[in-house]
Amino acid sequence: MNLRKIGAVLALSILLAPAHAQTEIQWWHSMTGANNTGVNELATRFNASQKEYKIVPVFKGSYPESMTAAIAAFRAGNPPHILQVFEVGTATMMGAKGAIKPVHEMMKEAGEKFDPHRHQAMTMVESAQPPNTVANVFQKGYLLNGRLLRPALVVVARHDD
Repeated sequence: MNLRKIGAVLALSILLAPAHAQTEIQWWHSMTGANNTGVNELATRFNASQKEYKIVPVFKGSYPESMTAAIAAFRAGNPPHILQVFEVGTATMMGAKGAIKPVHEMMKEAGEKFDPHRHQAMTMVESAQPPNTVANVFQKGYLLNGRLLRPALVVVARHDD
């Protein structure tokens, strides 16, 4: 009898356990017409290709309107994850302390593995990071449609034993 109760409790706890939700990524942009359609199709294809993340593209109006909305959201402590703006907007965001996070910092924090097909190692440094991960980025690289245009120039972590 006790075994049945334990089994029932375990089954109920499994059913009531919270499901792993997708991480939603807000992408604010100012694309109109065919470009807006392309952004939405890109997000739809990405979302269909995996279940861990959900990209939510949001048209925020013209570039100045998107910039104004992003500044207000940043000040309120709720900025979008990705903001697509024009050059002047980029400079404004870069000047606001804490408003942007460079991709190379995210790569370093995530311990991105060194990939000789995308990275050009400039040097190696002793680091607390896992060996053969990107410790720093001297110059960012570029991919276009999966094709390498320019490798990132990187410093690779190592451990001296």
